[in-house]
Amino acid sequence: MGSKDFIKQLQGFPLAWQWQRKNNVFSCDQALIDALGFSGQKLISLKQFAARLDSGQVQYLQKAILDSQKQQDPESEHTLELNLIFNIDQARYAGQVLLWKERINQVNGSLEFLLPLLNKHSETELIGEHLTNPYSPALICNNHHQIIWLNQSACEELSQPSYQLLACKLNNQNGTPPEQDSATNSLQCKSLNGLSINFDAQAKDIHTNAPKQRFFLYQLEVKHDSATQHTANLRWDNEQKFAQQLAEAQQFLEKQETLVVFALKLRAEGDNSSEKMKRMILDNLRRLNQKISVGFINAHTLSGFLATPKKLAHIQHRLSSAVTQLLKPSSPAESIQSQMGVSVLGVDASNSKQLINHAKHAMANSPFCEASELATESRFFDTRLEKAKQQGSPKKASETQAPQSKQHDDMYIDLDS
Repeated sequence: MGSKDFIKQLQGFPLAWQWQRKNNVFSCDQALIDALGFSGQKLISLKQFAARLDSGQVQYLQKAILDSQKQQDPESEHTLELNLIFNIDQARYAGQVLLWKERINQVNGSLEFLLPLLNKHSETELIGEHLTNPYSPALICNNHHQIIWLNQSACEELSQPSYQLLACKLNNQNGTPPEQDSATNSLQCKSLNGLSINFDAQAKDIHTNAPKQRFFLYQLEVKHDSATQHTANLRWDNEQKFAQQLAEAQQFLEKQETLVVFALKLRAEGDNSSEKMKRMILDNLRRLNQKISVGFINAHTLSGFLATPKKLAHIQHRLSSAVTQLLKPSSPAESIQSQMGVSVLGVDASNSKQLINHAKHAMANSPFCEASELATESRFFDTRLEKAKQQGSPKKASETQAPQSKQHDDMYIDLDS
C-alpha cells in the first residue's frame, strides 16, 4: 500500500510521538513512521520528522517545542496546536500537530492528517493564473470550504499566522456555507486558538486542469480606513516595544521573506516644523496600503520595519513604495528631503538593537534627496547588498553606458544558509 492510500486510512486518527530532549531520543508508533514515508525503518529522529515539513514551517515546530518546555507546571499542561504542511512522496497534506510537556526535557505530541493539499506545482500554477497581485490578501478553499492555501498578506490582514488558519472551515457570518455566486461574502472562520475571525471577501470559482479539481479563491477586502488598525499595532515609542513587534512579525514570515529595518532622517523646507511633519507622517500611516511599523527616534528621525520578499529588487520596491507614501506632503507646495539607511534581519543584524544601529549608521552615509529618489540614494548597511544595488540601479547603468543586468535585481538573500 502506498503512502497516499495509507494516509487516507489514517485521516482522523492522532498518531502519538515523544521526544526526550536530553538524550535526543524520538519515539513513535510504527504507523507514523510508515505514514511519513520511512517504511522499513524501526526508528526515526526528530530531524527526520521535521524534514517532512513544508519549507519555512520547521521554525513553527521549533518554537512550539520551546514554548512547551517553558511551561512551569507539568500538571497543568497546556496543549499547543499547529496545522502544518507535510510533504510525503511528492504529495502534500495538512496535518495537525499537538504538543504538551509531561516532564522536564520531554515533549509529548501527536500528528493527525487532516486533508490532502495541492502539490506545489499545481498550487503555483493555480495562484499564478488567478491571483493577479501576489501581495493582495487571498486564500483558497477546497469544495468543503476548508482553507488549503493563504498568503502572507492574508495572515497579516486576519492577524493570525498560517498554522492557526490552515484547514479551518469558512462559513458565512450567519453560519451558512459561503455563497460562491455572491460578489462579496461576509465570512467567518474559527482559528485553532478559538478566535472567531470575521472578514469580507470576493469569491471566485477556480479549478485545476489535469486532473480537474474545483476550488474557491477568496480575495479579502482590506479595511484601510480603520484607525485602530494603524495606530494600536503599527507604532512604537521605545526600543522594547520595537523589539516586541519585531519578534511578533517574525512569526508571520514565510520562508521567502525577511524583515527590513529603515532609519529615515527628515529635512523640511519652508514652514514645516518637526511637529507638523510628525502629524503628516502619522496621517499618511493611517492610509498606507502596506503593513509597516513606525516609531520616532527623535524629532527629525524615524525608524520602522516591514516584511518583504528576500529578492533585492522586491526589497527596494517595497521600501520605496512605503516611504514615498509615508512622506507624501500635505500640499504640493511643501517639500521634504530625507536620507535613509537600511538593515536586513539575518544579513547584517540578528536583533532589534543591531538593526536600528545599523540602519542609523547607513543613514548617516546616505545623501539627502527627494522621496522619489530614495530607492537609488538610500544606503544598505551590508556592503554586498549596497554593491548589488549600485550595480543594478538605472542611474549607475546610464553613467557607465552598460546595460542593466537582471542578475543584481534578482539577488536572493538566503537567511538559512
